[in-house]
Parts: sequence; C-alpha cells; structure tokens
Amino acid sequence: MEQQRLDRPKRAWRWKEVLLLCAPMLVLLCAFGVIAAKNRWLPAPRMELSRGRVLCLAFSPDGKTLATGSVSGRPRIHGIKLWDVQSKSLLRALAVTGAHPDGYLLSVAFSAEGKLIAGGGADGSITLWNAQTGAMLRSTTVNYMVGVVAFSPNGRYLATTGALYSGGIQIWDIKTGAPVRKLAPPTGGVSSVVFSADGKLMACVRWSPPLNSPKYHVSLWNAQNWQLLKTLNLDGDYYAAAFMPDKNTLAIGGSASTLLWNIQTGSQRLLPGCQAGAVSPDGKLAASVTDNGAKLWDMKTGSLLREWRIGPSKVQRGRQVEFSSDSQMLAGLHDGTVRLWDIDKLQ
Repeated sequence: MEQQRLDRPKRAWRWKEVLLLCAPMLVLLCAFGVIAAKNRWLPAPRMELSRGRVLCLAFSPDGKTLATGSVSGRPRIHGIKLWDVQSKSLLRALAVTGAHPDGYLLSVAFSAEGKLIAGGGADGSITLWNAQTGAMLRSTTVNYMVGVVAFSPNGRYLATTGALYSGGIQIWDIKTGAPVRKLAPPTGGVSSVVFSADGKLMACVRWSPPLNSPKYHVSLWNAQNWQLLKTLNLDGDYYAAAFMPDKNTLAIGGSASTLLWNIQTGSQRLLPGCQAGAVSPDGKLAASVTDNGAKLWDMKTGSLLREWRIGPSKVQRGRQVEFSSDSQMLAGLHDGTVRLWDIDKLQ
C-alpha cells in the first residue's frame, strides 16, 4: 500500500512531462491549421460599388470599365452606371424611362469592341447605348423580363432572352434593330447565352417545365445560319455556360458540379462540387456567387481554392460573377453590392 502511494506522484509527473514535451508540437499544428484556413479565404475586396442596389454587371473588353445595372429608387427609371476600375470613380450614368412601375435592369453587356452597351429590363425593354458618349441609340420592348443580353463577337447580332418564361432566344440585327430569328422552344426559360470567341457558335443553358421539377438542357447553334446543331440533356441543376480556350469544350456550371462537354466528340467530364458561374478567359479558374458569398475554383482539378463568406442574402437580388477579359480581375455581385478582387492576390 505504501509503495502504491509512492508510485502515484511519479505516474502523474510522467504525464506532465508528456504534456510539456507535446505542447510545442500542438502549438505548431494549431498555427499551421490557422494559416491553412486563412489562406483558403478570399481577402477583403479592393473595391465595393453601389451597395445594395446592383442587379447585373459586365466588364468592358479592355477591363478598364465596369458597367452595373441598378435599381434607381425612382419609379419607372432604370439605368446603367459606368465605373473606372482603377480610380473607383463614376464615369457616366445611363438611364432610360421604362413602362414597368418597378423598372430595373436585369442584364447588361458590352459589344466585343467595347463601343456599344446593351441592357435588358424587367419592363421588357432592350436598350442600346453608345459606350463612349452615353447616348441612347435604340430601345425596343418585348413581352417578357429580359434576363440575358449577349453580343455576337462580330458585332452583327444581339441575343436576348427572358429571366423566367422567355419564349425562346431572340436574335436581333444590331445595325437595323430588326428581329432576325427566334430560337429554342417557347416554353421554359434560359439562364445563359454565350458565343464562341470566333463567333461561329452560340450555346445556351435552358430549363423546361414543370416549374417544381424542371429539366435542364444545353443547346448549340451555328451562329452563321442559326441552325440547331446539338442538344444535351443535363442531369442536375445547371445555369451557366462558357466556351473554353481550346474551342472544343463547353463548360456548363451548376449548383453542385461543372460539366465539361467536348462539342466535337461528345465526351464529358464532371467536376463534382465545382460551381462555375463564370470561367476565366484563360480557362484556369472558375468562380461562383451563392447565398453566403463568393468562391474561386481550379478548373483543372475542380477543387475549391478560396472563398469569401458574406452571410445570407438579405434581399432577393441578382447574384453574378464575371472575370475581366485578361483574367486578372474578378467581380462578384451579392446582395446588391459589387465587389472586385485582383486575381494575382487570390492564387
């Protein structure tokens, strides 16, 4: 009994020695964990614009200007603001009177040479501006909320479609303003319209009824004669598309994965977890904006590189993400606010 009582302090002392020896290692492991976690998060954005009021955005082709479509606060007025990306200053405001009592811009795009800006409104208006002077060149109205506007790279056509039930994709002649062709089935909606860099192809991501359990598809057209080339039925919820630099692959981004579809061979490669709301022009990165913030993905592996948490959206407004044409900047729209990051500081 005496011997047992004498042994207990020794046993306790050995445990203290173990703890003392392990403490520095535990501290180092915790430090490495903190650093790794910190490196995963996106740094604070270097620029924020129009807090709480923006619904859509687009970079100019040279990456120097950012266009934002916003809620004006005045009934029946929606407009576009042009911002200098480097100085953060407002360059010009473009406005147009609409017929919708809650008039606001849902979509905006620059032409490939940067001379024109197109905007699509909730009131069904499709408006064309001179990007240099701000002069309104033309405006027309359709019977749906215009959720997508996209210029063809050759500057001849403008593609528009609805935010909900679109009635298909309408192709317009930019020079005359006349409708050229109506594409896609009249039921369902279209979430994304993109042209290939050479302007020969056009792709769209669309959904078909029923609304409570929609089916998603991606369709590919010849952008010279507007003939439908291929349609791929998608297994899952997809909403965005982008042509990859190899010209043969279409990246289709969804809420749970990104699908890489070789439009020549038909082969497919799935990137589980990768939410490609936008793909950088060099094809290396993808980005997404969700309810809780922004995420940056590696397009080669589909792995998550960085993320920036904002918190749940307080308002149901546009969420959009876009890379500059040189792949050097990322703009994210969340909760009505635009935030910009420099890509070289994210990798």
